[in-house]
Amino acid sequence: MNTEITESSIPRRKTDLSWKAMGDETAILSADGNVLTTLNPTGSALWQAADGNRSLGEIAHLMAEEFNAPEEQITEDLIGFAIRLAQAELIEFS
Repeated sequence: MNTEITESSIPRRKTDLSWKAMGDETAILSADGNVLTTLNPTGSALWQAADGNRSLGEIAHLMAEEFNAPEEQITEDLIGFAIRLAQAELIEFS
């Protein structure tokens, strides 16, 4: 991963993966249906919003309102988590 990820980066779920919402958590599935990871509610919010249309900053703003949390902290946490998802090859950026 050579691109710096910032709040202006636009995340997109990898198209070869599927996912299933389970209450407030989300299971990420490989092409053959194996569970790769399970995301907690905040991870699920990022995953569901990572449609290639919104920046991390825009997603952080929405999440700050949804979770009633400071936007600066959400942005920082979101960037860190997005980096981990990209390293795991679950999301990519445009």
